[in-house]
Amino acid sequence: MVNVKPREAVNMLESDGPARRREMFAQHLRVNRTRLFGYIHALVRNLADADDSFQQTAFSLWRRFDAYDPSRRFLQWECGVARLEAANLLRTRSRDRPPSASPS
Repeated sequence: MVNVKPREAVNMLESDGPARRREMFAQHLRVNRTRLFGYIHALVRNLADADDSFQQTAFSLWRRFDAYDPSRRFLQWECGVARLEAANLLRTRSRDRPPSASPS
C-alpha cells in the first residue's frame, strides 16, 4: 500500500491532477483486492454474485473517490461501500426470484 501519512494524502488528493488520482485509486484497489473480494464473498455467499458485486463496488468506489477521507484506512472505506453494494445486489436478486410453488 502507499505509505503516506494522512495529512500528506490529503495534500496529494487536493493538489495532484487526475492522472495521479487514478494511479492512487488503482494502487489502493490492487493492494486490497483479495481482502475486499473475500469480504464481499462472505456477504453474498455465491462466487458469481461476489464477482458481480466486486465489479459494481469497484465502479462505485471510483465514482465516490472524491469523497474518500484519506485519514481513514482505504480498506475500511472500501468495505463500507462493498456492504452497501452487496445489500443492493441481494435485494435485487431476491426481488427477481420467482415465487416458490406453494404445496398442495
